[in-house]
Amino acid sequence: MNLFFSELCLIGGKVEDNVDRLIANGAESIELMLDGAGWNDFHLRMEELAAMLKPKKVGYSVHVPVWEANLTSENTQLREAVLETYRQSIIFAALLDARHVVLHTGWCSDVHFCKETARVRATESMRSLIEFNKSFGQLLLVENIGTTTTSIFTEQQFIDFLKDFPEGIG
Repeated sequence: MNLFFSELCLIGGKVEDNVDRLIANGAESIELMLDGAGWNDFHLRMEELAAMLKPKKVGYSVHVPVWEANLTSENTQLREAVLETYRQSIIFAALLDARHVVLHTGWCSDVHFCKETARVRATESMRSLIEFNKSFGQLLLVENIGTTTTSIFTEQQFIDFLKDFPEGIG
């Protein structure tokens, strides 16, 4: 079993300092959480960040930005922006030779929004990301998020959702 130390516990710090602290505490594999001040404009600094991180002799996974990043938002422009951020996360993971990329399905932030519509949006987005990822070959792992009120899937619906995708996503 390979355990990943999550950088989330150090959110807001400088990326290099966060990674060094995790390594100093025994991390051999690190989940990079692309949230917080240290990751601002990561899409513009990917090559610089990868060049700094790769020599550190640990394995990486990349976790897409989470805070306020809803792949099933009711706003089309926001959904497109989040989808593009996920694509950039896949590119970054490939630059790092990451072991996998963690994606989120999205959620319903208000009871007035339709969970079935959100599930359709999540499916369309995952299909788009699978197609995009063909050039990068990253293992895509999907987390179901939210509470019983906000999550767009029940446990069985999430299992069924994942069954519809090809290998390389789980």
